[in-house]
Amino acid sequence: MKTILMSFLLAIVSFAKVEHYEIHKYNQKPSIRIQQQKLLKQYVKIDPEKTTKQITGEKIEYKRLKHQNTTIYFEIWTKHYYLWIDAQSGRVLKKEKR
Repeated sequence: MKTILMSFLLAIVSFAKVEHYEIHKYNQKPSIRIQQQKLLKQYVKIDPEKTTKQITGEKIEYKRLKHQNTTIYFEIWTKHYYLWIDAQSGRVLKKEKR
């Protein structure tokens, strides 16, 4: 009985690891990340440098294009601010002091 129970538990644990790998393995492939960034760049309608200059008057130190659900946005760091700017409308989603 113990051997059956142990083999059953081993099968469940190994299946869970494989299932988890299947869900998250795409994050580890650089080619897919590059394709995703190219796709996101197609939907950008603003110039983040201009928008940041208008809002803060500072130059960009760090810029990254990201998405969450259906929102595509830039995460931007300047000398004194953290900004999250919508990449399609140009509105400020969030502005924080550093």
